[in-house]
Amino acid sequence: AISIADPLMKSYKDLMQTRSPDWKISWITPQTLALVSPMINTQTLRTIATLDTEKQWLDSAAQTYGTVETAWSPSGNLLVYSYQAGKNTITYVVNRDSGAAREIKIGAPISKCGWGLTEYILYCAVPEKSGSGDSFVKVSVEEYPVTITPIETPRDTALDVAQLSITPD
Repeated sequence: AISIADPLMKSYKDLMQTRSPDWKISWITPQTLALVSPMINTQTLRTIATLDTEKQWLDSAAQTYGTVETAWSPSGNLLVYSYQAGKNTITYVVNRDSGAAREIKIGAPISKCGWGLTEYILYCAVPEKSGSGDSFVKVSVEEYPVTITPIETPRDTALDVAQLSITPD
């Protein structure tokens, strides 16, 4: 079962019965959970879904195979997910309202990206073709095809991709 509770466990609620105990669960809004079905093997079809905790409504957002990484926009309306297909990283953006999904050809796992201050901007560290590190790009997912703009960084600058975050001035 998938259940939620307040931090003091005074209010407890069963949301959904499930056959698998290994769902990856995270909050994306105050009343919405993100669920990723467990990976049994690389050939298992996996579901990325949302669960409205008030209405107890499950909604499938995407399906994929193998290891998957996800990043929800701050509002929870956009899902960006990536997975490996051989040596290639495949990345998609999904609009929850319309259900429209489109590929973003950035060549980096979503774990190397962070949402900007707006709903439609991602900043990503993309591996250099030479293998000498990462370069940074701004990815606008508002329109299709997506716009990918390189971000200039000074030479000999050390950048920490693991702590990539964007904050207002």
